[in-house]
Amino acid sequence: MLTETDLDALLAGFKQEAFRFELRDRYNSVVGAEPYRRWAAGEPDDYAWNRSWMEKITADVAAGKAWRRVRIVSVPVSDYTRYGIAVARLSIQAGEDIRYLDRATAKGLGLAPYDDGNPHLGLHLTGTGGACAPVEEVERLHGPLTLHYRPGVAASEVG
Repeated sequence: MLTETDLDALLAGFKQEAFRFELRDRYNSVVGAEPYRRWAAGEPDDYAWNRSWMEKITADVAAGKAWRRVRIVSVPVSDYTRYGIAVARLSIQAGEDIRYLDRATAKGLGLAPYDDGNPHLGLHLTGTGGACAPVEEVERLHGPLTLHYRPGVAASEVG
């Protein structure tokens, strides 16, 4: 199983671009559980839990690396999606390019995982504390993967 810590270590080594294609309406991250609870309760958050990640994105962007993400969302959006949008402003301020596409439009466009010969890390987040099932198991059980890390691929080369 790939943990959130393992994913952080893997993403530390990309050369040009990290691209995330997110299809789920909710990710049950261990790191994000308490911040989501506070947000849902209307409590303030200083985002200290996210600071090192934002510093990493800022440093990567300053070094010429790109962070890009596309989130496919259901409409109407859930509370969790609204939370994700609220927290995404931090990533955007740090330099990440985040785009949203409603699920119906994405389905109409035939969006599917990429098979272009470039290395991919396909993750299926299990919803049980941020652990990820092995890719082979996900493909066997669920078919298409839900998140892609694509090193060295320019946005203009995608789709």
